[in-house]
Amino acid sequence: MHAEETISTTLATLRLTRFRLCLKARTPLLLPAYKGSALRGGFGQVFRRIACLGADHGATHCLLSDRCPYHYIFETPPPAGSVVLDKVPTAPQPFVIEPPLENKRGYEPGEELVFHLVLIGKALDYLPYFIYTFDELGRVGLGRGKGNYTLESVAWLDATEAAIPLYDGERKILTDVFRPLTITDFSSLTVSSHRHSLLSLAQSDTPAPIRPEPFASVHPERRCEAPKSKDAQDRLRASEVEGWTIPDTRVSHSQITLHFLTPTRLKFENRLVADCEFHVLFRNLVRRIALLDYFHCGGEFPPERREFVESARAIETVKSDLRWIDWERYSNRQQNMVHMGGFVGQVTYRGDFTDFLPYLLLGTYTHVGKGVTFGLGRYEIAVVVS
Repeated sequence: MHAEETISTTLATLRLTRFRLCLKARTPLLLPAYKGSALRGGFGQVFRRIACLGADHGATHCLLSDRCPYHYIFETPPPAGSVVLDKVPTAPQPFVIEPPLENKRGYEPGEELVFHLVLIGKALDYLPYFIYTFDELGRVGLGRGKGNYTLESVAWLDATEAAIPLYDGERKILTDVFRPLTITDFSSLTVSSHRHSLLSLAQSDTPAPIRPEPFASVHPERRCEAPKSKDAQDRLRASEVEGWTIPDTRVSHSQITLHFLTPTRLKFENRLVADCEFHVLFRNLVRRIALLDYFHCGGEFPPERREFVESARAIETVKSDLRWIDWERYSNRQQNMVHMGGFVGQVTYRGDFTDFLPYLLLGTYTHVGKGVTFGLGRYEIAVVVS
């Protein structure tokens, strides 16, 4: 069976949607340079308080866990008769928070902060919980000093990145107008018709504007010292990245450049990798997508296809400009600093991408590697050359 037919059949149940949330500061907000930690941490705490009946009683086992939104989102139970239970200790969480890629830390009253939220499968049924939680987080407080904000609006983004209003924060009205994306959307898309500001320049000779990146380059073997306070955990210097344009083409034999925007933590043979061979990226990507489909979309877990992996091995690396950075966050659950290092930068591959392109496009939504709910493992398809 051709790999493209395998993709369309094994991932027929997969569905996901990206939403854009706009916050407006009511009091001064002071956030870390990388805001994924603050947004994810604040969201988790408030979501548990809102959705988990046992949260205020110190319950270690809740009789309502099977019906608890918090339990489902953060501790997804395996499907009955799970075939992967012995291989996967926990299911991947069905959401990704994509913080803004800017190193701006202070927001004065009236200033806006915009970020994205990706929901996968059944998590879409809990969209009102997500919206209510981020609205409530604005009253509870976010960042250093617990600054307050209002949730101004929520829009859903279709496959072409068009924004359709979904929630009006002033009137507190939520409409049900979004359509989840499926594998059909990704199989039929050309690279240039896909999302991202870089890709929207497919017909233009003008390069994308330079955009700040809220991370500093660190040697892979150099470990950052633990910050002396929680406030210092994300004080990272900013660097700049180049923009690219893409021709309007979907090619089989080509060069593709991927731009990793946030620290990407890939494992191969139980070790973190500092480089990014295509077969390592693909193994991590296809496994994550398959698990999301299995646990959250009711799909079947596909059997391993060694010939597919061997095809990925045939993709060669033309140029790699990756650098390792160390990032740490404070975990309230573990009461400790947690290392979240990974690589960022660009890598160019050459080969036949016909069978891999739908996965690569899906990965721009699901992200890849560890720590994705914080926004890690985010990449864009930056350049395609036939």
